[in-house]
Amino acid sequence: MKMKLKASALVLMAVSWLSAVIGKDGKVKLWQLGGLDELLERGCERVRGYLATLDEKNSDRHLCDNIPSAPINPDK
Repeated sequence: MKMKLKASALVLMAVSWLSAVIGKDGKVKLWQLGGLDELLERGCERVRGYLATLDEKNSDRHLCDNIPSAPINPDK
Protein backbone atom coordinates (compact mmCIF):
# COMPACT_ATOMS: atom_id res chain seq x y z
CA MET A 1 0.00 0.00 0.00
CA LYS A 2 1.45 3.34 -1.02
CA MET A 3 0.53 6.37 1.04
CA LYS A 4 1.13 10.03 0.45
CA LEU A 5 1.13 11.96 3.66
CA LYS A 6 1.84 15.63 4.06
CA ALA A 7 2.43 16.20 7.74
CA SER A 8 3.64 19.11 9.76
CA ALA A 9 4.49 16.97 12.79
CA LEU A 10 4.83 13.38 13.90
CA VAL A 11 4.44 12.52 17.55
CA LEU A 12 5.53 9.18 18.96
CA MET A 13 3.61 8.56 22.14
CA ALA A 14 5.04 7.14 25.36
CA VAL A 15 2.88 4.13 24.64
CA SER A 16 4.97 2.50 21.93
CA TRP A 17 1.96 1.17 20.03
CA LEU A 18 0.49 4.57 19.17
CA SER A 19 1.65 7.50 17.07
CA ALA A 20 -0.06 10.72 16.09
CA VAL A 21 0.38 12.60 12.82
CA ILE A 22 -0.65 16.22 12.54
CA GLY A 23 -1.42 17.09 8.94
CA LYS A 24 -0.81 20.41 7.26
CA ASP A 25 -4.55 20.94 7.45
CA GLY A 26 -4.34 20.69 11.27
CA LYS A 27 -6.15 17.36 11.48
CA VAL A 28 -4.70 14.76 13.83
CA LYS A 29 -4.61 11.11 12.81
CA LEU A 30 -3.81 8.38 15.31
CA TRP A 31 -2.06 5.26 14.08
CA GLN A 32 -2.10 2.05 16.07
CA LEU A 33 1.29 0.46 15.50
CA GLY A 34 1.23 -2.49 17.87
CA GLY A 35 4.00 -3.71 20.12
CA LEU A 36 7.34 -4.92 18.83
CA ASP A 37 6.29 -8.57 18.91
CA GLU A 38 3.15 -7.81 16.91
CA LEU A 39 5.10 -5.76 14.37
CA LEU A 40 7.62 -8.57 13.90
CA GLU A 41 4.84 -11.12 13.48
CA ARG A 42 3.00 -8.99 10.92
CA GLY A 43 6.18 -8.18 9.02
CA CYS A 44 7.23 -11.81 8.86
CA GLU A 45 3.76 -12.82 7.66
CA ARG A 46 4.25 -10.48 4.71
CA VAL A 47 7.69 -11.77 3.71
CA ARG A 48 7.56 -15.50 4.54
CA GLY A 49 6.64 -16.47 0.98
CA TYR A 50 9.49 -14.40 -0.44
CA LEU A 51 12.02 -15.71 2.09
CA ALA A 52 11.08 -19.28 1.18
CA THR A 53 12.15 -18.61 -2.42
CA LEU A 54 15.70 -17.68 -1.43
CA ASP A 55 18.57 -20.10 -1.83
CA GLU A 56 19.28 -22.22 1.29
CA LYS A 57 22.73 -20.61 1.53
CA ASN A 58 21.22 -17.13 1.80
CA SER A 59 21.13 -16.26 5.51
CA ASP A 60 18.15 -13.94 4.98
CA ARG A 61 16.02 -17.01 4.27
CA HIS A 62 15.96 -17.71 8.02
CA LEU A 63 15.15 -14.18 9.29
CA CYS A 64 11.68 -15.16 10.49
CA ASP A 65 12.36 -18.74 11.59
CA ASN A 66 11.94 -17.90 15.30
CA ILE A 67 9.04 -15.46 14.86
CA PRO A 68 5.64 -17.07 15.43
CA SER A 69 2.90 -16.66 12.86
CA ALA A 70 0.60 -13.73 13.52
CA PRO A 71 -2.82 -14.76 14.80
CA ILE A 72 -5.66 -14.06 12.41
CA ASN A 73 -7.71 -11.19 13.80
CA PRO A 74 -11.00 -10.60 11.96
CA ASP A 75 -11.39 -7.19 13.65
CA LYS A 76 -8.38 -5.69 11.80
